[in-house]
Amino acid sequence: MTAELAHSISLLPRLNEVDRQLRSCHAELRSTPLGIEAEGGALEVLSGQLLDAEGALATAEEQLGSAQSSLSGLEKRLDRARSRVASLTNAEQIDATEREMASLEAQCSDGETAVLEGMEAVETLESQRQRLSTQLAAGQGAHDSRQAEWAERSGVLEAQVLALDGSRSELRSAVRKDVLRLYEAALGRGPIGASEPSGITHVDSRFICATCHARVPPAWVQEARNHRSIQTCDGCRRVLLLSDPSASGDLESAASDQPNSPN
Repeated sequence: MTAELAHSISLLPRLNEVDRQLRSCHAELRSTPLGIEAEGGALEVLSGQLLDAEGALATAEEQLGSAQSSLSGLEKRLDRARSRVASLTNAEQIDATEREMASLEAQCSDGETAVLEGMEAVETLESQRQRLSTQLAAGQGAHDSRQAEWAERSGVLEAQVLALDGSRSELRSAVRKDVLRLYEAALGRGPIGASEPSGITHVDSRFICATCHARVPPAWVQEARNHRSIQTCDGCRRVLLLSDPSASGDLESAASDQPNSPN
């Protein structure tokens, strides 16, 4: 019975490592497609922003063209008024033409301001359009590359999962059922503190659990060392494994300081 128990316990680190690798593979298989999908969504948003910028730019260019056309018409009217006033002799006509010229000059000034503002708006929107276009092109390229890489990587991961599942089944079948129950119960508790999910924990020569840092009764360590029974930490409930099975420590001295309470 001791040899059978010892063999079962000796398989637990390998089983625990297989479970860890399986978790890692499954996590990557879940998270990477979600990340790629999120990237695609961000690209769609960026594409929408680019379309909006292009629409705004087209509107600004149209408004600028209209302002330039209006200014050109005002400048022609002003030139005609200036040409006309030189040939006028009637005081009332001269006065009316000068008022017209003053009005046209004010309108031309406003038109020039509108043209300058329109040119600034077009320049700003064109810069924004170019920036968004560059970002979209770079993002789309990176996204396409990641999709291609994932198409290859996912196949590798799925093959690894199949191989690991086979190894896990083989190891589980070789582990005694009572040991497997304790291991899986501990594994099912998930992370403890900063440690990741595990079915096992190690105990050092000071009888300290590496997972929860609880002090393990020396009698438990002696039981684990001699494989007389399977022992679990009273704190984290993980199966106890000795960091250095050959290191005996001062069990008798330590035992005198603690109650003998095997699991």
